[in-house]
Amino acid sequence: RAARESAPAGDGLAADRRPGYEAVACAYLRKGQISRAMGVVDRGNHGATQIDDVKLNQARELHPPRSTDGFDQAMLDFWPQERITLEFGRVWTTLRQLKDCTAPGASGMRCEHLKVWLSNKDVFQDQLMPIMQAMADGSMPESCLQFFGDSMLVLIDKPDGGIRPIALLECLRNLVGRLVLRGVMDDLRASLKQFQLAVGIKGGVEAVVHGVRGVLEQCPEWGLLQVDFENMFNEISRDGVLNAVMRRCPRALPFVRALYCRESTISLRVSKEQVIAFFCESQQGVFQGDALGTALACCLLADFQDALKQHMDDNNFDFVQLAIADDLSILGDPAALQCAYGFITSKAPSKRSGL
Repeated sequence: RAARESAPAGDGLAADRRPGYEAVACAYLRKGQISRAMGVVDRGNHGATQIDDVKLNQARELHPPRSTDGFDQAMLDFWPQERITLEFGRVWTTLRQLKDCTAPGASGMRCEHLKVWLSNKDVFQDQLMPIMQAMADGSMPESCLQFFGDSMLVLIDKPDGGIRPIALLECLRNLVGRLVLRGVMDDLRASLKQFQLAVGIKGGVEAVVHGVRGVLEQCPEWGLLQVDFENMFNEISRDGVLNAVMRRCPRALPFVRALYCRESTISLRVSKEQVIAFFCESQQGVFQGDALGTALACCLLADFQDALKQHMDDNNFDFVQLAIADDLSILGDPAALQCAYGFITSKAPSKRSGL
């Protein structure tokens, strides 16, 4: 409140005489963006993420090379009988709802640039809609996919001293990704609802917490095994992801295949002024920052969960498994948990990054 009251009037940063982060924080406060202002203050007090050679090497190691020689030919030849058709009204509404001031991708294009198209519905429908439909269909030429498929990477410090790479993708790609995700959400719910609560389930985290507590209250002799598949988004097999998508939400495959069957160039934003172009290649995994990223990773993880369930059933163990993305919770008696742990450690793919 004190910062808001002391902030001088005006819309621009030039009105502020406070140096550095304080001026930026006050500018956010005048817009009512309190969370952003607090983030700026926190970084100003504790220092921004310092990127040195060690973190640069860690970031490269978090993006391992492709784990397979190529892609399954049946997946490459597959085309769903029903395609996703983008409806003008849905596209218009989704674009209007996109938040301003979000970080741009490698091209620098922001949501505000796309929203300029909202001023003329006819031009929007005649010129922008065909581009978006071609992307959703997987029929966009490679020369255009190269523009939309590359990404800008930012690194965020983790409490344990590691780093979390977040990909800033082109806003038009993520807009189409949101629309494709909405179009296949019913398929994902039907396919993932048994084990996975990160996709299509409102309040999924709370549901897992209450579910675990409820099971342990009813079965006090049971225990809880929690597994985190470290760096899963960056290290899972793209070939495996695409085959899982083909089985679980086939209408999304043309869009996903067009963007993930190619190697993407990653640039790294070191600071507001400095960018390392062509930092590394993305050959494996899915992007954290992709509107479809969590759903894609969960499709492949669901295959692993199916195999775990079959293994436990074959050994006559009663158990419960619930997952929020790559965080898996397994409940059962000690013998069941030991059996599940043995399967996970022996069957889960080894980490390719070596971290």
